[in-house]
Amino acid sequence: MKKLFLVDAYALIFKYYYAFMGRPMRNRAGMNTSVVFGFTKFLRDIQKREHPDLLGVAFDPKGGSFRREIFPEYKANRAETPEDILLSVPYVKRIVEAMCIPVLEVPGYEADDVIGTLASMGDQAGYRTLVLSGDRDAFQLINDDITVLYPGHHFKDLKHMTPDAVQEKYHVSPAQYPDLAALRGETADNIPGVPGVGDGFAAKWINQYGGLEQIIEHADEISGKKGEALRENIEQVKLNRSVNALVRDLDLGVSVSDLTFGQVDAGQLDDL
Repeated sequence: MKKLFLVDAYALIFKYYYAFMGRPMRNRAGMNTSVVFGFTKFLRDIQKREHPDLLGVAFDPKGGSFRREIFPEYKANRAETPEDILLSVPYVKRIVEAMCIPVLEVPGYEADDVIGTLASMGDQAGYRTLVLSGDRDAFQLINDDITVLYPGHHFKDLKHMTPDAVQEKYHVSPAQYPDLAALRGETADNIPGVPGVGDGFAAKWINQYGGLEQIIEHADEISGKKGEALRENIEQVKLNRSVNALVRDLDLGVSVSDLTFGQVDAGQLDDL
């Protein structure tokens, strides 16, 4: 089975920035080159270790995504992007292009939507897909042929999230994970969940009723303070579920077979 590898660029960019923050690498001009170095090293390591047949790198576009239109508070809790990262991104893109790896970016949609679309295309085409993403929403893509590599506390600790791994950690299937996240909320994205409801109770309800729609249908049957909190926050939970659903049918203008990569442009890389 051929292998497709998809990378959420900013998952790597932020991880390498903070991994080196204590002792950042700098060039002669004083520019922080930690991100560019780490990103390049990761791509080379992936090619040597995983030997993907197809490889693509997806970036979040400027201006945010359609999710802000649905929910204006989406990711509003995040600090301004550090200047060193903003300066690094154009060089990262040039490195990727010089390595002859496709760069993918769609205005109004997040990198995970691009990845979701490509992973679905790869699944239909019979590829084994590995997704590098720092967003747990990507867990909804997981199946027997799609694995998410999720960075742990230490960057080298890439957790291989398979259907069994999701079931073991959250006690729901990957397809049910967005329902769990809608109930629990997502602090990193500034999405409020049902007060007092964490992964455990969310999974309990999902397993008892079958999914979010059924939980809402039976909300009046759920007793106690958590049941009351659920009923008071049903509209927010519905909104959460629409926000955390990844788009899987974007018109990317490319097919999955276009994600080929060839010999690097040595001259361009030398210049960089």
